[in-house]
Amino acid sequence: MTRFNAHLGGTVSYTDILVITDDHTHEELETSPPAGSLAAELTTGLTLELLPRDLAERVIHAATPRGENYDPARQFGQLYSFVRRGPLDDRYFTFDPDALIRNALQLSRLIVPNAHSTDYAARVLAHEVFPFKREEGLTIAPLHPEHREFAFRVDTASRGWLTEADADELGRLLRRWLAVREQLPQRVKNAMWWSEWTARTGYMQPAFVNTVSAFEALVSTNTAGQRAEFVVRALAAAEELEEANLNIDAELLDRSYTARSEITHGAFVAMNASGPERDDLVRLQAVLRGLLRRAIYDDAFAGIFATTATVDERWPVPSRWRDVVGLAARRP
Repeated sequence: MTRFNAHLGGTVSYTDILVITDDHTHEELETSPPAGSLAAELTTGLTLELLPRDLAERVIHAATPRGENYDPARQFGQLYSFVRRGPLDDRYFTFDPDALIRNALQLSRLIVPNAHSTDYAARVLAHEVFPFKREEGLTIAPLHPEHREFAFRVDTASRGWLTEADADELGRLLRRWLAVREQLPQRVKNAMWWSEWTARTGYMQPAFVNTVSAFEALVSTNTAGQRAEFVVRALAAAEELEEANLNIDAELLDRSYTARSEITHGAFVAMNASGPERDDLVRLQAVLRGLLRRAIYDDAFAGIFATTATVDERWPVPSRWRDVVGLAARRP
């Protein structure tokens, strides 16, 4: 098959753009303004910034599925954008080919749980890509729909965007992750994968399963009962974080494991999006984010998850574990 080649003319660089759209309705937009007014360099070639309105609108328009005689007015616009600039190679129509932007997006959820998705993502090339369309200026090649990733938030009442301080923290976290990602224990990598999938489902039931699975990726060794390992070790790990805002206890972990088990084994577990189950999930995910951030930043902490033996040594599970963590005996 003959390979298609576009006429690149003077185009020697690309700009990959992921536009994150806004939420005009949230009251915290005034008190905690979003990042972007000052471009934050996340790593070499990648920034979080506020694009000129016209360019952001063109990217949104190019990435929006359209029908025929159907172009309703949008009720939203740019909040901020992930922008990557670099020299063009032979993948000139491929958005974010090495997933750097998408990795930054995943890491951003370890800082602020957000629903940032890749629905408005595109590669932007300058003039003269196609010789017969030179008068149209930019070429904007959207990310194909089958490759788009959508995310959701459990706690929709809280802030779901990055501030300037969060953007600075994301830059530090991303640069650190890029430096250590190959050396991270497989348990940490697996937990990061599960953690991302807690945000990829719009329903609380699978989110519970994925969240507990992320913890188990870190602490389960199958040398004691799985529930015991989860409760004892997740509680001990959370205590090592020494973060005052984490509200975690053995009862929360125990009932979360029960919910996960019932869902996994086929039961329909009713969960209210504004009820106690949501609060449990929010608290559980806050601990998970803290553990993963710590593992990325702290080599010694990450080393706990290197092997089954290192996990067992750090957090042994006592035979009468329920008494130790303050849980009442389970009824037969």
